[in-house]
Amino acid sequence: QREGFTLIEFAVVLGVLALIVILGLPVGLENYQNYILSYEVKNLVAVLRRAETLSITQAHSTSYGVAFLPERLVIFQGASYVSRNQAFDETYDKSATVNVTITPLISEVVFTPISGLPSVTTTFVFSNAVNSLRVELNAQGIVDW
Repeated sequence: QREGFTLIEFAVVLGVLALIVILGLPVGLENYQNYILSYEVKNLVAVLRRAETLSITQAHSTSYGVAFLPERLVIFQGASYVSRNQAFDETYDKSATVNVTITPLISEVVFTPISGLPSVTTTFVFSNAVNSLRVELNAQGIVDW
């Protein structure tokens, strides 16, 4: 009497495992893409709120803003990204798999000291192959998402 598995038993088990992987992979990829999309939205909201808070508390007695660059977000100190104090830049990388549409098209938002009111109101639409999410910044500085 021989112990062990036959080639047929091994092939059946391997086939069942392959079927489970093939059926589960699309679901797992979709969940991962939704996670990345959600992370990018939460990152933008956190960056906007941080710049607003720095302006309200008058850190270094000036305003703060957020610049929207193709590959990253930058919290900057000053009245604009061009005239900023680069020593205080905080950069946050963006995912290449998430598309961001900004309406109206702006390159930065600056929050006024003490009040924290934004220089512009805008809408961000984050999208990937699976889903899309919307973030709005209104005139009172409220971020709705």
